[in-house]
Amino acid sequence: MMPEKRLSLVIATYNRGAKLCTTLDSLLVQTLPQEQWEVVVVNNNSTDDTAARFADYVVAHPQLDARMVLETEQGVSAARNRGIAESRGEYIVVIDDDERVVPEIRVGSPSLDVEVHRTDDCRNARPR
Repeated sequence: MMPEKRLSLVIATYNRGAKLCTTLDSLLVQTLPQEQWEVVVVNNNSTDDTAARFADYVVAHPQLDARMVLETEQGVSAARNRGIAESRGEYIVVIDDDERVVPEIRVGSPSLDVEVHRTDDCRNARPR
């Protein structure tokens, strides 16, 4: 069976709704056609407003193919593994919920080029 997407971006998050939204903002300006990629956000049992912030975000940005899944086993490894299992992409990239992805994601056989920066460092980040 062929993958439905070329690329899946997996983002594990725990109680970091504001940072997650900043990361999602960086995905809105991607040059890779939207139909080729998806975002799988794994809520690792957050107790704050992370799920509500994400729900509001996807309503405000319907062009973003993003969904949230819940992983109740605490820990980043469990969350990332759940995200990988939920992915529909040929390629899977795991990023943190406090990173920004530069706009020029390139997917080509057999390589993938993704550059990320911590959100605290983004003011000085430049695409390659």
